[in-house]
Order: sequence, then structure tokens, then C-alpha cells
Amino acid sequence: MVLFMLPSNVLCKNKLYMVVVGVADYPGNNMDLNLPDNDAITISAIFKYNGKNTGNTERSLLVNKRATVASIIAAMKDLYAKASTDDIIALFFSGHGCEEGFCAYDRILDFDTIKSTMSKFNCTTKIIFADACFSGMIREKNEGQKININNIQNKFSKKGESVVLFMSSRSYEYSYESLNMKNGYFTNALKYGLIGKADINKDRKITAIELFNYVNKDVANKTGGKQHPTMWGNFNNNMPIIIW
Repeated sequence: MVLFMLPSNVLCKNKLYMVVVGVADYPGNNMDLNLPDNDAITISAIFKYNGKNTGNTERSLLVNKRATVASIIAAMKDLYAKASTDDIIALFFSGHGCEEGFCAYDRILDFDTIKSTMSKFNCTTKIIFADACFSGMIREKNEGQKININNIQNKFSKKGESVVLFMSSRSYEYSYESLNMKNGYFTNALKYGLIGKADINKDRKITAIELFNYVNKDVANKTGGKQHPTMWGNFNNNMPIIIW
């Protein structure tokens, strides 16, 4: 994950403010996962590398017990407050998911709270990226129904702002991990797609549609068709995500 639908001029001129969250070690032993904290560390490292020469990226990394609902919302408000109108704000989450939202360390971070928090900031582009079971529920409609772009924009942003929702699975699907890998299937595919494997035409520009096609195919193949990433929102399919 540069991941998040950044036009070429944005990569040079505008800043990305991203809160990165991963929860593998939940209270007790019943809900523990293996890789989400490493997913978050991986994504944070990619953005650090991408922004080290340009200085156009700021990140806030919260993993495991530091990733409470209050801490996540506070990090979003503090970091996004630095963004100007032409900047990009983003949230990455890896961990358990449910019908109502994402499972932070202490309780559910519901979709409405995420949306209302992001809607307070007037930025060009707003992105939510999640590697979590049932993450497609954020769409509020079944995959077979036509999505209402206006409804999405009203939830997250104002007219003229772009919204990107890139989820690891459909609303009724689990998101899988394997102990043979360093990241979950979705984060793993995203990582390799961004470093070049999604660049089908070899123009050193990875577009939204190129990234989605690569990630979707890779995850579906490696999970035996059990998991299908989804991407929705109000954005241009040919928007460059990363330029090498």
C-alpha cells in the first residue's frame, strides 16, 4: 500500500497523512491472529520508503494494545488536522472485522465513527484500506447491487472530493492469513503489486485498476477462490497510485 490512488501531481506536491493500524494480539487468547501487526508495520515501512526523498508522507502507527478505539480516533484527528485541502488522508487497518466495523484492541471501531471522523476534514482524497474479514460491509450494499456514489461521498466527504474504499474481502467473506507468509494474503498481494508486479504495461506507473486487478487475482488464486478483494468509491480507474 503507494498505494492509495494518488495522482502523479499529488505524489510530488501534496502530502499523504495515514493512520496505520494492526491488531494481532487481542486481550485474552481466543481472538489472537498471527500477522495483522506485521501487516501494519509493512505498510508503514512502504510509505516511509516512498516518502523519504520527497517528505510528502506522515504516518501514525498503532499496533496491538496501542490500537484502542480512542487511540485510533485520536490519531486520525491529530494527523488529519495537519492536512490542507489538496492533501490526502488515509486509514489502513488489519485485524478482525465484523458486520459493524473493524475490531480494535478493546472494542469495535464502527464504520459510522470512521466515516464521521473523516468527513470533518476537507481534503482532495480520502481512503480507507482494510485487511479484515467482512470488510466489504463498509459499502452498505450487497455486491450485486449498484453502488450509489453520492451516498458514499456524503458519508466521507464533500462534493468534489474523491473517496476510495479498498477492502480485502466481500461483505460475506473471511480474509485469510497463512503462517507460511509474513503478511495476510491481501496485504502480501498489495505489497508485491506496488513494487512492480501490478505494472502490466511496464510504464513505471501503477494505476488503480492495475493494482486492483493484480491484487484481486492473486488473492483469489492463493485462497482457492475463498476471498475476493473489492474496490469502490469515486475515483478514476487510471489514476496513478505509485510512480517509480
